[in-house]
Amino acid sequence: MAEQQYFTLVTDIGKAAIANASVTGEKVDFAKIKVGDGGGSSYTPNESQTALKNVVWESTLEHAQVDKDNPNWVVIQKFIPGDVGGFEIREVGLFDSKDQLLAVSSYPTTYKPEADSGTVKELLIKVILVVSNVANINLKVDPTVILATLKDLQDLDSKIDTTKTELTN
Repeated sequence: MAEQQYFTLVTDIGKAAIANASVTGEKVDFAKIKVGDGGGSSYTPNESQTALKNVVWESTLEHAQVDKDNPNWVVIQKFIPGDVGGFEIREVGLFDSKDQLLAVSSYPTTYKPEADSGTVKELLIKVILVVSNVANINLKVDPTVILATLKDLQDLDSKIDTTKTELTN
């Protein structure tokens, strides 16, 4: 069986934060996501990491939720907008409000072009954390941010067409 190349690890700092949360009742705050180019090459992340090798973009997190089919999975998603780019992504980090690295992911090398290069690419970064107690995680959701897949939009369009047909008949 081949070794898994791309994965997410909760760092030692992240493990300590989650353990402390279960004792103190305070929740772990996933506040920021950062992506990096790995310093120019792919590498295997480790639990003792405290930073990404070379951050190329960062943003606050607006979308995190418990997976409906897997209650111990926290799914964190973030779009990198089309107007940002000119870098490769090989690493992803999740940080708390104190800028401590809680989780780190290896990421398949992906080029994010600049908008003025002749192409625009919005990129969805999706990280899944497997935790023992989701209640210890603070899931912040910005209600102004909506993520919809093409299938979601097609399903909605189909429902609108069905409703429109029913109303006209």
